[in-house]
Amino acid sequence: MKDIAEIAIKAMREAGADKAQAIVSRAEKTELNIESGNLSLMRTTFSNSVSLVAIKDSKKGVSQLGTWDADAVKAAAGEAVGMAEAGQADDAYDIALLEEGPSDFQAGPDVPGDAFLTRVVELQKKVAKDYPKILFTSFLAFNKTEKLIANTNGVELSSTDGRYSVAFELSAKDGETVTSANYLTGECRELPDDLTELLDFGKFLDQSMSELGAKPAGEKFVGEVIFQPECLFELLQSYAGCFLEDAALIGQTSLLKDKLGQKVASNTVNLRAIPLNDDICGTFVSNDGFRVKNMEIIKNGVLESFMLTQYGANKTNQKRALCALPYFEMDAGSVTLDEMIAGTKKGLLLGGHISGGSPSENGAFSGVAKNSFLIEDGKVTRPVQETMISGNVLEIFNNVVALSEERRNNGMYVLPWLKAGGITIS
Repeated sequence: MKDIAEIAIKAMREAGADKAQAIVSRAEKTELNIESGNLSLMRTTFSNSVSLVAIKDSKKGVSQLGTWDADAVKAAAGEAVGMAEAGQADDAYDIALLEEGPSDFQAGPDVPGDAFLTRVVELQKKVAKDYPKILFTSFLAFNKTEKLIANTNGVELSSTDGRYSVAFELSAKDGETVTSANYLTGECRELPDDLTELLDFGKFLDQSMSELGAKPAGEKFVGEVIFQPECLFELLQSYAGCFLEDAALIGQTSLLKDKLGQKVASNTVNLRAIPLNDDICGTFVSNDGFRVKNMEIIKNGVLESFMLTQYGANKTNQKRALCALPYFEMDAGSVTLDEMIAGTKKGLLLGGHISGGSPSENGAFSGVAKNSFLIEDGKVTRPVQETMISGNVLEIFNNVVALSEERRNNGMYVLPWLKAGGITIS
């Protein structure tokens, strides 16, 4: 990989680039698919890729290719410089500076465990036996990725990463009645003995069974919504996109653009990025050539950091984030999920996702609450379907009623259940 990176950088410099970066990677994937309860695919694939960035006269060009062939790499280097020459100048374009610290990172196994196939087959049999009304498709893969990032500032960072990726799609069918599909994804370094324990999959199976017979919620009302960790993660991604990331801050649309060091959420909200924590499958190096670090985003409701890349930081004259990737962790609360439900007069337990597109620039959203249940007088009473909810992402984190003691770790985030008030349900 180092030879390929050197060839690419040399070719970009010879073509006239002032600055250049190359990312060279090799990926190996062993994947297993189950469709309608049957093992439908088992294969191992290999791929090489090269991603190039050239900066000339403050103009940027990029090129990507799926081969390590030296002649193809040289041609792609010329294309990157050509694109830069044809582009528009922007002084914010740059590459990472050389920093002191480790340059080689490794995490996870090199090969999938011997029991990989066995456990997938056991999962297939267990679901068929214990949950005959469940329809499910699963994608499980072991991914090993080797990557090298190098640039003309002398940066040379390499990583080797092994992890399992899991995706489940499931619904329940009873006669002609079929529940709304639910989706569950995650990553891990080691597989548990029983795959129904992974990502709380067993609980999702039970939840899908409970959704049979769902009906609309009924009359419109304003109440409290308990967001399951998977949906909370979607809310946090929307929150970051609307208020903390490059586009919103460069475009001056973020309502939090002047709020660093100020209170922006309930006191109970403590949010951070944790790419280096051992209990998740994070990363060590950003795609713009920096070592990533754990960082505080919101502490006791106060905004501590934006999630800006180097380009976003240069463009806005703000600090570059130690991590601009959504490896979120939120502190647990002081009540159990059962207590959270018991304290809800009328509301919704949102167990899936909100279907309806991205929030507007100010955080307002409206969509269909999937895989959800009505809560009345402190009890989950029945499943609901075609039920709309609307609110505002910013207001949700300012109107936190409770956070659960329980948290769910899907390998990419560690999050509790969150209850917020003032949400319209119809």
